[in-house]
Amino acid sequence: MGENGVWGKLTNYEWATRNPLIVADPRHPAAPCDALVETVDVFPTLVELCDLPPAQHVEGTSMAPLLKDPGQVWKKAAFSQYPRGDEVMGRAVRTDRYRYVEWQRTNGEVAARELYDHQTDPGETVNLAAQEGRAATVERLEQTLAAGWKAAMPREPESKHP
Repeated sequence: MGENGVWGKLTNYEWATRNPLIVADPRHPAAPCDALVETVDVFPTLVELCDLPPAQHVEGTSMAPLLKDPGQVWKKAAFSQYPRGDEVMGRAVRTDRYRYVEWQRTNGEVAARELYDHQTDPGETVNLAAQEGRAATVERLEQTLAAGWKAAMPREPESKHP
């Protein structure tokens, strides 16, 4: 079995949701970037880099501003969702430090919560959600997850680069 007792990339955990990504724009020097981006950000990025009209009704955010300034403040969180059987949906939020996973039954009841601290546990092996002293972190991340991707977007996307 793989990490967290699961086989394959069909989970809400780091090893399944993290993908290698290389984006280059000849108008800007190449530089590494640690900003949180999501697969849904690829399409709006390509649209902007090709100088096409902005795509409407998409959930992604163009990463083009990060090519100009890789160190700028960016998304507060990235999101993933994957079911566990037919009865439970797993929804996760990843911040620069934490991953919070919430497992909900079809009736909306939360079946389980998971919290991983990537500073101390990059392999996501110790669930901290029920540990003493973690309630405030769990509550904050629960609110981030509930607020959704729009609330985690960069404050004001920069205008298109030349």
